[in-house]
Amino acid sequence: MKVFLLTILSLVFTPYFTQKEIEINFEMNNENPELEISQLRYYISSIQLTSNGKTTFTEATSYHLIDHNDSNSTSISLRLPEEIEYNELQFNIGIDSSKNMGGVHGGDLDPTNGMYWTWQSGYINFKLEGKIENKEISYHIGGFMYPNNTCRTTRLKISGKGSNYTLVVHPDELLQKVDYEKINHVMSPGVSANLIADQLPSIFTLK
Repeated sequence: MKVFLLTILSLVFTPYFTQKEIEINFEMNNENPELEISQLRYYISSIQLTSNGKTTFTEATSYHLIDHNDSNSTSISLRLPEEIEYNELQFNIGIDSSKNMGGVHGGDLDPTNGMYWTWQSGYINFKLEGKIENKEISYHIGGFMYPNNTCRTTRLKISGKGSNYTLVVHPDELLQKVDYEKINHVMSPGVSANLIADQLPSIFTLK
């Protein structure tokens, strides 16, 4: 009988503002523009590792709620075969259509987590709340039915092989790309949610 040795790969999600690690609910008065983030939450799903474009690992039951108000939720541990090769990390930001159509689920997908609307609108894939230049912003980005599917995929190159990787999320870069003077409250699927969802893959980097 062949024995497969396993190793643990940890993915740690950390928010940054202007290249500095931040704490949620922390007001950055000395930065420009002034920014205060009270809530930053999002789903990470369908995690895969690839080697030169070929999938070498796919996480089973891959749905994780990252809540930066809860430090216990900001890391993901993957159990990998020891000899696996990979040079790219791929994941979805949000919940895919098939899982949404499957109705209500438990665990990180439990509606009591505050990341679910209704069976028609489905899960909230990404949630950002706070103030920028004293203007309140609330971005609840969701929707799974065409043409308002806001689940997006990001791919990050990996150089070298380690046991821990820091995934940096840049909420300030999202706000630079979105005209928050005109779009400051998004609470349902639609055109504005799609525009913001299109920017989400680019605000994640691998440190």
